[in-house]
Amino acid sequence: MICSYREKAWGFEQTMELFDDHITVAGHKRFGVRWERSIPLAGLDPTPSRLWMRHRPYSNAAVFVFFVMMIVTVVVSLLRDAAGATSRANGTVVLLLVVVWIGSVLALLFIRRRFEYAMFNTTGHVQSFTVTCRDAASQQSFDAFVAAVSEQIRKKSSA
Repeated sequence: MICSYREKAWGFEQTMELFDDHITVAGHKRFGVRWERSIPLAGLDPTPSRLWMRHRPYSNAAVFVFFVMMIVTVVVSLLRDAAGATSRANGTVVLLLVVVWIGSVLALLFIRRRFEYAMFNTTGHVQSFTVTCRDAASQQSFDAFVAAVSEQIRKKSSA
């Protein structure tokens, strides 16, 4: 084995191992779905297609948080006005709303999660396999693995 790369997300884990003449991709999902493939390097294009995108569930979560905070603000304001709260209670409610809104803004700022994909295609332009970088901590190992795969494909195709 030349090198390996491991992808892990909630309910999903996959390991890719690079050998002299092939790549082995093995993984599993939660609830028992397992796979193992062997992909020969001889028919692959050494230049991967790259794609950077924001992951959809995180964008949806950001919108959800925003609308929940709008509803909470309206409900708390209506309850405060209906109860005729004292000035101390008004101060507490205002402080609560400020904390909730600051938390919501921080959540929206930090919820943007960007993935990077490197897709290797066959020489006939059919996608063969994809390597995904899911977080900044694995960026170096992702780049090193993609570079090693590209180099090994070049060696194999020139031989």
